[in-house]
Amino acid sequence: MFSKNNLVLAMLVLAGIGLTSCGGGSSSSIVDPAIDYLSSYDSLNCVAGPDTVGVWKTVTNNKTSIPNDPNYFFFSYNQPSINKSGMVTFRGRSKNNTSQNSSIQQNSNSNVIHGVYAVQPCLTNQRIYRVADNNTIVPAPNTQNAAFTEFPSIPRIDINSGVIGTRGMSQSLYILPDGTKIGNSGVYTALSSGLTTAIGQFAVITDYSYMQVPNATSTIPISFDQFPGSPTVTNNIAVFKGNYTDTDSTGASVSKTGIYYRNLSQPSSNVEVIADTNMLIPNTSQKFGSTAPPSSALGKVVFLGVDNEASPTVGGIYMSNISTSASLISLIKIGDSVPDQSGNPITNLTFTQFGEALSFDGRYVSFWGAWGNQQKAVQLECPVDGNKDLIQICKDNSVNNITTQMEPINQGIFVYDTQQSKTWMVATSDTTLNGQFSDFLYWTFSGDPKINDGEPPRWRASIFTSVDGNRGVIFKGSLLSTTTVTAPPSGLYGSKFNSAGLNILFKLMAVGDDMSSIDSTAPTGSTITSIGIERESLRSGWLVVTVSSNNSSNESWAGIYATNFQNPFNLGTTTDSFGMVSLTLK
Repeated sequence: MFSKNNLVLAMLVLAGIGLTSCGGGSSSSIVDPAIDYLSSYDSLNCVAGPDTVGVWKTVTNNKTSIPNDPNYFFFSYNQPSINKSGMVTFRGRSKNNTSQNSSIQQNSNSNVIHGVYAVQPCLTNQRIYRVADNNTIVPAPNTQNAAFTEFPSIPRIDINSGVIGTRGMSQSLYILPDGTKIGNSGVYTALSSGLTTAIGQFAVITDYSYMQVPNATSTIPISFDQFPGSPTVTNNIAVFKGNYTDTDSTGASVSKTGIYYRNLSQPSSNVEVIADTNMLIPNTSQKFGSTAPPSSALGKVVFLGVDNEASPTVGGIYMSNISTSASLISLIKIGDSVPDQSGNPITNLTFTQFGEALSFDGRYVSFWGAWGNQQKAVQLECPVDGNKDLIQICKDNSVNNITTQMEPINQGIFVYDTQQSKTWMVATSDTTLNGQFSDFLYWTFSGDPKINDGEPPRWRASIFTSVDGNRGVIFKGSLLSTTTVTAPPSGLYGSKFNSAGLNILFKLMAVGDDMSSIDSTAPTGSTITSIGIERESLRSGWLVVTVSSNNSSNESWAGIYATNFQNPFNLGTTTDSFGMVSLTLK
């Protein structure tokens, strides 16, 4: 799942990764029966110890059982998120590794349990908490006693607290007097009081009218249709992308979208709009035609908004300060100059598009950008594992299971400083700028196969980058091969902040590297087959990654691993065959 073009369905992108906890991966995580997560479990004053500083600590792996059934062991993970105290949240799947029937197996419609979990690797004795799984009853409003059925995107955690936000799907939660069933998708947050519904599809119910879409054209309350992507949380505020169906001036139905938030500290607080398709893009005469799932930290929100998702001509990356309700602030726009690694504009190069995934620590934004008109063809093969309906849709829209997508030749990873209003290039594929990479885009076929108010299935490209303003940037990339050395399919690379901006590029790990340096309990001879990070994988010195491996005997292994950098990034002095120095953990 995490290697280049190892294509799987995003709805089931949990890619065989698991872990055990302990200092350096030598012992198992403590698992207590049915421990449900509360945000107050976050140890904000926890000081990283020798089991996480300078070494990889196993958060969970293939030997780790889920919190509420010792017979179910994790086998698959998505990319994790982490906060400044080291609390990790992730989406994972588990299966029964015994011949006995457990209580969960009897109560579940599947032999696979999938859910959202949390672990605190800062503690010597780790404990895995359940945020929610497909045996968890959805919080109110839920008159049907329905349980979650799916968690279609990664969970995320507030940088300064233990509050976790996640999307959740279920059967209908509420039946109206006329028999209409509503409420099968929502955004849920784990607070100190427990799991709660941040936003659902209940605007037509009087008691939940505060969940209606704000700034809509319609004169009657409208519920959101869907909440694409991953919601984000900051200061007990849930921030999310919402899609809805409105009416135009003729009364015809029209699909619209926007970025919204709810303050969960205030019961029954209304949904507030940050930007939507009824609003003009700042300093233009064009309205937002598309918005991307936001990122937030320290009471601020950043997001991508453009006039046209497929072929943007205006728009860019914007920031909003929720606490002051200030106007949108333009950070980087289509047409702005592409900078070099010193932050100086490069002559005749301007941005033409940006990636949806933004990493944000409250000051710095790390993002993907492209320039020029040159395109290259990428051959994508339909996945063989995952949701059978999605697989069939992919096959029906391909030739011999192969689809060709075009992507920019000239692309790169960048960092923007919201205080200095300055941008630096981190890495690029542009060989005229001495670029060392071939690609930063990784494709999956995803969407709602039933199209139940969800986004239609299609190929989507993802970018993986994460920023820590006190240390630097780490991203996923594919190096260019040299005349003598074939580059690995993908790896984690980065750049260190210095007084002038960004330093030389470094390597953290890549496909093909020895797995034993990360997890000594992996099968003998294992090498890395895939790696994953997310936009909130690097925070305040903490770094958490997903890694999977295999060996010549086809013994697969996977896990989530964390480490802590007490000081600025420390780089090695020797270079590899690609001219890269290594990032050392010490």
